[in-house]
Amino acid sequence: AVIEFKDFSFRYRQQQEFTLHDINLTIHKGEKVLILGPSGSGKTTLGNCINGLVPFSFNGEIKGSCKVFGMETKEESIFKISEHVGTVQQDADAQFVGLSVGEDIAFSLENDMVPRDVMLEKVDKTATVVGMENHLLSVPYNISGGQKQKVALAGILHNDVEILLFDEPLAALDPAMGMNAVDLIDKVYRDHEKTVIIIEHRLEDVLYRHVDRIILINEGRIIRDTTPNELLRSDTLKENGIREPLYISALKNAGVSFDENDELDSIEDLKIERFKDKIVSDFKNVELKPVHRSDEKILEVKSVSFSYPDGFPALKNISFDLYKGEKISVVGSNGAGKSTLAKLLCGIIRPKEGEVLFHGENYLQYSIKELGTHIGYVMQNPNQMLVKDMIRDEIELALKLNSFSQEDINARVEKTLKMAGLYDMRNWPVSALSYGQRKRVTIASILALQPEIIILDEPTAGQDYLRYTEIMNFIDELNEKYDITILFVTHDMHLAIEYTDRAIVFHDGEMIGDDVVYKILSNDQIIEKASLKKTSLVTLAQKAGIDPEQYIHYFIDRLTGKTKVRLFILMIFILTATWDLRVIAPFLFLSIFMLISIKPDPKKNIAIIVFVLLMNLFNFFLTWIVKPDYGLSMVGASTVLFRFTDFFVVTAETLWYFLVRLVKFMASFLISLTFIQSITPSELAAGLHSIKVPYKICTIVSLAFRYIPDIHRDFNNIQISMQARGMELDSRKAGLLTRMKQYVLILVPLIITSFDRIGNIANGMDLRGYGKKKDRTYYCEHDDTKGDKALRPLVWILLLVLIGLWVLKIVYKPPFEVWAPWIG
Repeated sequence: AVIEFKDFSFRYRQQQEFTLHDINLTIHKGEKVLILGPSGSGKTTLGNCINGLVPFSFNGEIKGSCKVFGMETKEESIFKISEHVGTVQQDADAQFVGLSVGEDIAFSLENDMVPRDVMLEKVDKTATVVGMENHLLSVPYNISGGQKQKVALAGILHNDVEILLFDEPLAALDPAMGMNAVDLIDKVYRDHEKTVIIIEHRLEDVLYRHVDRIILINEGRIIRDTTPNELLRSDTLKENGIREPLYISALKNAGVSFDENDELDSIEDLKIERFKDKIVSDFKNVELKPVHRSDEKILEVKSVSFSYPDGFPALKNISFDLYKGEKISVVGSNGAGKSTLAKLLCGIIRPKEGEVLFHGENYLQYSIKELGTHIGYVMQNPNQMLVKDMIRDEIELALKLNSFSQEDINARVEKTLKMAGLYDMRNWPVSALSYGQRKRVTIASILALQPEIIILDEPTAGQDYLRYTEIMNFIDELNEKYDITILFVTHDMHLAIEYTDRAIVFHDGEMIGDDVVYKILSNDQIIEKASLKKTSLVTLAQKAGIDPEQYIHYFIDRLTGKTKVRLFILMIFILTATWDLRVIAPFLFLSIFMLISIKPDPKKNIAIIVFVLLMNLFNFFLTWIVKPDYGLSMVGASTVLFRFTDFFVVTAETLWYFLVRLVKFMASFLISLTFIQSITPSELAAGLHSIKVPYKICTIVSLAFRYIPDIHRDFNNIQISMQARGMELDSRKAGLLTRMKQYVLILVPLIITSFDRIGNIANGMDLRGYGKKKDRTYYCEHDDTKGDKALRPLVWILLLVLIGLWVLKIVYKPPFEVWAPWIG
C-alpha cells in the first residue's frame, strides 16, 4: 500500500463539525483511482490529507492515521510528502507561478537548487512528455486552460514522484480539452507506471479512459469503494448528487437491466446487441418537446465583425436573430469568440462592422447602462459580481444605480426574491452562502431589472450535478413563467442537450452552425471543427532551424539579468550622488542610446517621455514662483538676467540649476525606462538574488509582475459586470466623485478574488517545495555572454567613479560641483 487511512477523521480549526468521518481506505501502488463526490462532500479535503496541505496549510483536529509510503503525514513536513506526491491543483492559473512555460516547469527544480544546465535538460524532457516542448517561451495568459494543466503536470513529473494527484483537472476545460487532459493523464499513468488519483465530479468525462476503482464520498464519509461497472449498475450515483453518464441514464430509462458481465464504463466497449430492441422501442415513443419561443424578434445581429486593438479578429461576419422566450446555447472551444459575442450583445464592446438591432433599432444609441436594463449579463464567477454584504442589498444595487424610486425598489426586490427562491434568505449575509447560492443571487440581481434577455457565461462551471440541476431548473422556470430569452455561453454539451432548444456554434471567430440542438450535436463535421484549435508558429520556427533560446535581438537584451541589475543600480547611484554636469551629461546621451537600442514602441514611449518632460517643466515653473532664487544658495553667486519685480527675478544660477536638474532627472528616467523594458520580472528576481537580496523578496517581486495581467483582467471583468447592471463610469455622464464611489464598489470583489488567488498560489508553491532550502537556482539565469564579459570592466569603472565622487564631495565640499565658465 502507498496510501493508507485508518479510522481517520478531520475537522478544520474554524469549523465545529468534522469534515471527514472514520475514513478507512487503502490505495496500492500502480492503481488509477477516481475519488468521486458532489461539491462539499469532502473529496478535496481527502486529497489535501494525501498531499500534506492538511495539516500544514489547513490546520485542524486529526483523529486516526493517514500514512503515505509508511510515513504518518502529520508527523512529517509538506516538503517531505511532496517528494512522493505530486499535485495538480484545480486552479491552474493559481498554480502557474512562472512567467513562462519553461520557467514554471522548472519551479520545483529551482527550489531544489538544481544546476541550470541539468535543469534545462529536465525541463525539455518533461515538456516533451506533455506536448508543450514548443511553448517554453509562452506566457501564462496567452495559453489555454488545457495547456496550463499540461504545464502543471510537467512541473511535478521531473520530481519523479510515485503518486500523481489531480484535483478537479477538468474544471473550466471545453470538451475537446477535457478529453485531451484525460488522455494525457492516462498516458502518463501507463508509460511512467505511476499511482494516479483523480478527484472529480464529472464521471462520464473521466471514464473516457479506464479507471481501476471509484471511491464515492459524500458528507465526509466513504459511500462506495468499488469498480466502475458495479457503481454504474446501481442507483447510488443519483442518490448522492452525481450525474450518471448519459448513455447509462438512457439505457435505464428504456427499461434495460444490467448484469455483472456488462462492461458499462465505456460506451465503446458496451455490447449493445441485447439492448437494441428496447432502445429502438423507447426512441419511437419519445415526444420531442416543442420549442418555447414566440415570433417576436428581440435582437438582430447583422454581418457583425469585431477586432481587438491588437488587430486580432475575434468575430467575423456574424449574423443571427434572437426571439422572445428562446433558450439558446452558444458553444465552441475556448477562444472561439463566445465571450466576445456576449460582451458585444451587452454593448460593452461595439461592432467594427455590421450592426446590432434591438427591437428593430440600432443599439449604438444606447449606453451600456441603458442596455443593461434590457439585456442582463451574469458572469461565470459570482465573486466578481457580489459587492454587498447582505442578499437584499445586493439585489437592490442595480435598481439604485438605475435611480428607481424606493417604492419600485421594494416591489421589484420582493418579487425577485420570491422568483429566485431567496425570500426566506433575504437578510442572510452573502458570505454565508455556498457557491451555487451565490450564483443564484447574481442571477437575481440581474433579474430585478426585469430584462428581456439574460446572458449567462458558463452558469454551471465547477458545479456538481445536484447544484447544476438546481440552478438550471431555476433558469428554466424563469424562461417558461416569464418568457425571458436565455442565452447560455457554455462549453457544457450536457447543458445544451438538456436545457436549450437551439445551438449557435463558433470556431475561430466564425459562426459555423445555427440549428436545433440535436441536429448540431449529431453533425460530426461541426463538432470536429469546433473542438480543434492548432498553434503552429513555434513548430514552424523550429523546422526553420530557429533555437527558441535565441529570441533576443538587441545588445542590451543579450545581457543577463545580473549584469542589467548591477548596471542599473550603479548608474542610478552615480546620478543621485553628483550634480556635476560633466558626469551627468554623458549619462543622458548614454541613456538615449540605450533606449533607442532596444527599439521600443515609438508611440508609447514618446508619449511617456513628453509627459514626463512637461511635468518637469511645470514643476520648475512652480519652484521658481515659490522661490525664484533657488539656485543662488547652491552656487553662492547671483547673476540677474531678467527682473520682473524685486522678488521675481530670473538669474543665470537658477536657470543653470534647473538645466542640471532636468538633465539629471531625464537621464535617470530614461535609464529606468530602458531597464524596465529590457528585463523580464524573472531576470529581475535572478539579478537581485545575485547581489544577495533574499530569494523570498525576489520571488515576491516576480510574482507581483506575474499576476498584474490577471488582476487587470479581473478588474475589467468586474467593471463590465457593474456597468451592465447600471453603474455609470462615463465621465460625460457622471462626476468625478460619483465615479470614485463606483470604483470603490469594483474594488470590493477584486480584493476578495485576489485573496482567494493568494491562498491558492501559496498552497501551490508549498506543494512544489518552495522555501524548503536556504537558497535556490533560477531557470532564467543564463551563463554570461560576450556582452556581459565585455561590460564587466565598465561596472568596475562606474563603481570607482561613484567612490571618487563621494570622496571629492567629502574633501572639497563645493557649493555646486560645476559652474558655467560664462557666468561671473
